[in-house]
Amino acid sequence: MATVLQHTYRKNNYTYVLVERNDHAAIYAQMEGDRIVSYEVGWVKTQKEGKIGDNIIEGGECFWSNEDFGSIAWTITDRARAMGLYADITFEGQHSNVKP
Repeated sequence: MATVLQHTYRKNNYTYVLVERNDHAAIYAQMEGDRIVSYEVGWVKTQKEGKIGDNIIEGGECFWSNEDFGSIAWTITDRARAMGLYADITFEGQHSNVKP
């Protein structure tokens, strides 16, 4: 079974909590304790199954890497702007057969 995006992640000293997602886009709140620092918005990213050494890496959805920002994911401090981008990605995904 392929992996799916988790509800929470811990990365770069922040906790990321899923706000909303669909087949095309996801938005996470970047948390520092109980305070929202910003929102991370982007295309749902998938990776193929692979192998690193003797470890098999399961394919499926995954959280964005630092290198994804600016191309398939963005950090936005304003919730309304972040939700607007989420809506834009969703619309584009629903009306296109091509996904970044």
